[in-house]
Amino acid sequence: MPDRELRCLLIGFAGGRLLLPGSMVVEVLPYATPLRVAEVPRWVLGSLLWRARTVPLLAIEPLVTGQPAAPGPRSRIVVLTTPSERVQHLALVSLEVPQLSLLKREMLKASDEVDCPPGMLRAVRIGGDQDAFIPDFDLLCEELAPLGIYRA
Repeated sequence: MPDRELRCLLIGFAGGRLLLPGSMVVEVLPYATPLRVAEVPRWVLGSLLWRARTVPLLAIEPLVTGQPAAPGPRSRIVVLTTPSERVQHLALVSLEVPQLSLLKREMLKASDEVDCPPGMLRAVRIGGDQDAFIPDFDLLCEELAPLGIYRA
């Protein structure tokens, strides 16, 4: 019998939530001001030093809402593994403590009512009442790789 439950992480940002596979999450850290990086898209806040690597730190708000990110005292940094060989890790800012969830597959439905913004793969409805976006990590990493921010 196939596993009917998905271990996921819900990450809050101004304007919504992201839904990530739990298998991608490596670590959740307190928010720290990133190192500045010149000439990057607005959704790249900078980089952070993590486990002897330089990892790009991304904000979802500029992609989804067009507004700048405004990290606060409850903000966290979520470090993720990616499917990319060139950008193996990246970090996202969560405006609140991320929520680990065990979701039944039946609870997730594609949401055609919500426009999928750039950088997002799909909008989904969770349990019929909560919308979230699934990021397009292939696209994000493709855009990050030539910037040269990631260093293993």
